[in-house]
Amino acid sequence: MPNNINMEWAEREFSGTKLPDERFRPNLIKMAASLIERVESSFSSSCGEAVRKAAWRLFSIEELDLGRGHEEATRARCDSEQIILVAEDTTDLNYWNHKATKGLGLLGGQKTVLGLSVHSAIALTEAGEPLGVVGEHIWAPRTDGKKRGRLRDIDITEKESYKWLLALGWAKKVFKDFGGTVIMVGDREADIYEHFAEERPENIQLLVRIRDLRRKVFLEGKSLKIKTLPDQLPLKGTLEVALRRKKDREERTAKLEIRFGKVSCPAPADKKGNPQTLWLVHAKEIDYKEGVVPIEWYLFSTLAIESMEDAIRFIGYYTKRWTIERFHYILKQGLRIERLQFDNFTRLKNAIELYLIIGWYLLRLAYLGKTTPDQPAIDYFDPLDIKLVEQISSRKIKTVKQFIIALSSLAGFTPTKKQPLPGEKLLWQSMRTLIAIRKGFEMAKFYGT
Repeated sequence: MPNNINMEWAEREFSGTKLPDERFRPNLIKMAASLIERVESSFSSSCGEAVRKAAWRLFSIEELDLGRGHEEATRARCDSEQIILVAEDTTDLNYWNHKATKGLGLLGGQKTVLGLSVHSAIALTEAGEPLGVVGEHIWAPRTDGKKRGRLRDIDITEKESYKWLLALGWAKKVFKDFGGTVIMVGDREADIYEHFAEERPENIQLLVRIRDLRRKVFLEGKSLKIKTLPDQLPLKGTLEVALRRKKDREERTAKLEIRFGKVSCPAPADKKGNPQTLWLVHAKEIDYKEGVVPIEWYLFSTLAIESMEDAIRFIGYYTKRWTIERFHYILKQGLRIERLQFDNFTRLKNAIELYLIIGWYLLRLAYLGKTTPDQPAIDYFDPLDIKLVEQISSRKIKTVKQFIIALSSLAGFTPTKKQPLPGEKLLWQSMRTLIAIRKGFEMAKFYGT
């Protein structure tokens, strides 16, 4: 049986979820709590036979909306904030060995790889704390192999890029009555005219990295290619940004030169529409070491950027976009979502929607030490878990940060100046160790030893 903290969380998170039969709810709550506690385990071993059978029936419902209650809870968590960042991106789920699963698509590449694509968006505070999943779009990439004509002749609703407009729709629904400002943060794929031209309420704005630097815009009435704009804009100052380690990049601090200005972006020649007024921020790395590939960002904002403070703030917002990549990492490497075995698209899609919410919860745990380090640990973690970690680590635990550091010591983590807190992978490995310890404790208590 999952611990009380996780059961209480699942009850709150799914209380608003609309189910075809209320008898599904206890199993849904137990399912969610069990998946949190058994990170890296398969769905069946996490949930047990009875809950697995209930999940099979529940996930068979085509119009199931598991995220409804979570969206309401996410919106409630946002109420105390003035700025909400919505980081969004797409990831592919590789189900190459699930050839019996009906409804999968082709992911492309040199080999025929079966799978699904997922576009998801998560709400963040300005400090980067993940507040919940705003929405998701799960689809099987086209498999008919037919030529569909020139890309420019296809309506936006028939293109994969329509996902960016779908995400705007999610934000409009979730933040309909939100009193603050919501900023949708996207990478270069989001740089399409329809995205900027789509009707938005005033409280929803865009921040997008520019993809096509050859595109022409107007600066003070003069037509220029975007890549030439930095030569026309005055240097406003410099900024140091911490870059996370990636496959092709070591962790480092980059010193950036900052320029910004207001531009007018006309509709592409093959599209109809009004020019879009945008603010461009250009950030280019200087003073980098030999062998380092310098970063250079061209960003478009629909909100005015009129000072160096504004530019620094929006660059900071853009760096929070990387949180969505960590979210996808947790789904794949922590929850092993690519190992899910369901026999058709509907069941697999519904299972993925549940895993997205579980993935957010684990992501938030990893960020609690950074965003709420001094909050009481008892508000976020099970009292028994705190007591067990205190005993094993020989540390006194009062705050969230103290608990996370002590918990991660179970997997060998020692804080350093460079890495004061554990990463997501080390944290869920520690959670798995704690679960085993708690089971041993409960068995010893049951047998009176």
